[in-house]
Amino acid sequence: MVALTLTGSGTISAAESTTNWVGDTFSLEPDIKVEGGNSIACTQTNSGTNDINFSGSWNLSGTHIRLYWNITYVGNLSATNPVQVFISDGSNTDYVTYFTSNSQYAGGWVDLIVNTSLFTTVNLASITSVGVRVNTGTKPRNVPANAWFDNWRYSNGYEIYSTTTEAVSFQDAANSDATNVYGILKTVDGVLFATGEILLGKTTSANANIVSSNETIVFANRLVTSSLYKLKTQKGSGNTDINISGLVCKTVGGTGAELDISSALTTLNLTGSSFIDMGTITITPTVTTPNLSSNTFTGCGATTLSIEAESCTWNNSGIVTISGAGILTTCHISSSSAASSVSVPNLNDLDRCQFTSDGTGHAVNLGTISSTDTMSWTCTDTGFAATNGTTGNETILVNVASGQTLTINVAAGATTPTIKNDGTGAVSVVAGQVTLNVLVKDITTNLAIQNARVYVTAAAGGALAEGTVIINKVLTDSSGVATDTRAYSGNQPISGRVRYASGSPYYKTAQIAGTINSASGLDLTIQMIRDE
Repeated sequence: MVALTLTGSGTISAAESTTNWVGDTFSLEPDIKVEGGNSIACTQTNSGTNDINFSGSWNLSGTHIRLYWNITYVGNLSATNPVQVFISDGSNTDYVTYFTSNSQYAGGWVDLIVNTSLFTTVNLASITSVGVRVNTGTKPRNVPANAWFDNWRYSNGYEIYSTTTEAVSFQDAANSDATNVYGILKTVDGVLFATGEILLGKTTSANANIVSSNETIVFANRLVTSSLYKLKTQKGSGNTDINISGLVCKTVGGTGAELDISSALTTLNLTGSSFIDMGTITITPTVTTPNLSSNTFTGCGATTLSIEAESCTWNNSGIVTISGAGILTTCHISSSSAASSVSVPNLNDLDRCQFTSDGTGHAVNLGTISSTDTMSWTCTDTGFAATNGTTGNETILVNVASGQTLTINVAAGATTPTIKNDGTGAVSVVAGQVTLNVLVKDITTNLAIQNARVYVTAAAGGALAEGTVIINKVLTDSSGVATDTRAYSGNQPISGRVRYASGSPYYKTAQIAGTINSASGLDLTIQMIRDE
């Protein structure tokens, strides 16, 4: 069952008693209400300011007050600044305008949500009253009641978790929210509107199995602090499993909501989702075999990534910074709002990606290369500078240290990148690279053989001189593969052998033969027979 724990929270008034309500003659209203048994009702008749407040004692530092409010005299509202929220510390009172024009309020219940840091002339740690001021241009009609107040409280958002390993969705959280009237997630026509931070998981011993499919969350335009809105994972001693597919997450107005997946997680599957006008994107979890694929980020802030992202798109968003085990595979980065689309320590961390320029900025910032190095470039780019130079729109920005050389091997089918080198070292771009992969397997078990020794040379009939060494006695890796990448002016026949004598089981020497295609390379599987 879904469980919710409020953050930065407390009650101002549940509106079940008229005690401590100040500014009018109040009564309990059992029919027009938001929660509980009653709301507080009164009749406001002033042409000008109509103030009510609830007195008490609160520390409202670092939180958001949330006041349900409702009036019927909409036609009497002042044209400008008709509704204000105010708080007092007993010595000073500060007002924040909630509606700047009367056209912004059409009647009915509104949850007036205000970031308390907007009140700058009061001591937030010692608040003694909280209230609402309504400014009218004409006198409201004297009726039995024309204003109601209910469920006054303060909070920043909540944690979503499960009392068991049961799967819970954002809609499950919204349903529980509606029962408790927290007002953080509300469902309107199938869309979930958020007005607070959404924390997935709990830092204590609780499980969180978040399973969301094709849901929509909109972070609403409210008077909240720029750092409030976030969709963030957390993990305590329980499991935190995140399985989200087809989510649409969007921020309306103000600062974009942050997507923060930086905690330890049990599982992470984030696929086929769209994030629109969000803030910073942090995807740096500690998790085994994460799946981050086919997601789109549009109009978002900067992204920090330490895991593989596959077939993802960043459009008109901030820089994507790759760190740790981060890699972009078949991703598309278009019209970046930053000076460089991607910051990465090695071009090998970009696998068959596509970069599209809007006329400014680099595709990749490699930073400083302090020692001679060789990297592979398998990507394509469109709209960047056609020649090396200093225009600021070259494909790759790099600073190669004095006396050092960076060699960039361009794969067949990839676009030859242009370079802006801010250092005094050299950059060598070698185009037309293709890869020879030799996979070695046991013919009986079909399992890969690690530490088999591979030797490949050029055979007659190609551009290379016969006998030219291509793979020089390289040991296969844990996947049973030995590899070489280089450019060929034409198709190249090869010959060679594979040996294994490191220990039992022993294998007979296997022969290698084939032809490397100068445009696509060659993938060879060599099957070895045990020598028993």
